[in-house]
Amino acid sequence: MPSLTPSSITVRRDSTAVVVHLSGEIDLSLRDQAGDALAAIAEAGLPVVVDLAEVRLLGAPGIAFLLQCERICAETGVEWVARDVPAVIARLLDVLGLHSVLHRDGSRMSMSS
Repeated sequence: MPSLTPSSITVRRDSTAVVVHLSGEIDLSLRDQAGDALAAIAEAGLPVVVDLAEVRLLGAPGIAFLLQCERICAETGVEWVARDVPAVIARLLDVLGLHSVLHRDGSRMSMSS
């Protein structure tokens, strides 16, 4: 059985962007990490890259996290992009009608297969 990546939300900031890496199951158990990441995004005032490559499950709290990222970036006037979105997560966002809300133009989200 393959080893599963632990669930986490981590933030790395450099001089040009804030990179938020989500991995594992993004659910209510990561509430504190999500709050810390959102605070870092709001404080930085830099473009945001949300890396979803290692997400196995995106629950309602994970969807709320993405919507809050989008809102904070819109309010602070910075760009954001979701990177390496697994196909199953992209389909979930499409089914929920959130693909267009989160990514107003098709070029803003890059998908992985």
